[in-house]
Amino acid sequence: MLESDWLTFGSTTVNIAPLSTQDDYGNPSFGANSTYDCLIEYERRVIWRPGEQSDVSFAKLYILSTGLTLGTNDRITLPNSTEYPRIISVDHPRDESGQHHIEVLLG
Repeated sequence: MLESDWLTFGSTTVNIAPLSTQDDYGNPSFGANSTYDCLIEYERRVIWRPGEQSDVSFAKLYILSTGLTLGTNDRITLPNSTEYPRIISVDHPRDESGQHHIEVLLG
């Protein structure tokens, strides 16, 4: 698939705010929101991790960005939502040109 074809999949946007600090009680503070094109697949998936309890994901995001560094403590806002789903896992696939997109499982 050509990159131009891949970019047409970004049919919606999400807002992402990076974790900036945590206070003495563990309450997070976040940086400014940035908007990214993405594709959202809503599907329940059971996530199995060796030696850990299983988890359930309700959506997988394909964020179209080559420069974003995203972690599980950052905050994502989905379209038409004011809630922040929990980020279960983040993967930064790479190809011969570097980071291609970001795959995120939400729970």
